[in-house]
Amino acid sequence: MVPLISDKTLTIDSPLTREKALRRLRANLIRPGSFVAGANQEPEYFQGTVWDYEFQLSRVTWYPAWFLPAITGRLYTHQDRLTVRVTIALSPAACVCTTLGLVLMSVFALSPVARFISSGHLDPASLLPLVPAALVYLLVTIGFAIEADLATRYLKRLLDAEAPVTTLSTLAYSG
Repeated sequence: MVPLISDKTLTIDSPLTREKALRRLRANLIRPGSFVAGANQEPEYFQGTVWDYEFQLSRVTWYPAWFLPAITGRLYTHQDRLTVRVTIALSPAACVCTTLGLVLMSVFALSPVARFISSGHLDPASLLPLVPAALVYLLVTIGFAIEADLATRYLKRLLDAEAPVTTLSTLAYSG
């Protein structure tokens, strides 16, 4: 079965040690509802949980986006190299809401299809109920793709020792 929105799986090879990567991930976590200075720009912070070998994150944004991806990852050490396997997927709640919305909107499209089957004539205006379903699907798909790319870029920057990283310890926040 083809998913409505495909997951994104990537592997990040990092020159960091597992401990340093975990410290960086934890340093860029904020508590839900916390205020981050400069949050009206594009923050590179996450909320979630980081364990010794795994993490579950979501990106922090200054705008409400229910299509934000859920990010899960696992850290593997191979001969002084760190490999991080990451899966970026639409959150389960967003999947359920999007699927229910598309199913409910599709119910309205069944009437024109039934009329077409019975009469053999299709009125183009009767296809208008499909427009909102198509718009919802496009908004979720495009929004997820943009957010998945941003999360990928931020994670790669965070796990690359050569790139400068700003952590929360350098910014004032309250929460």
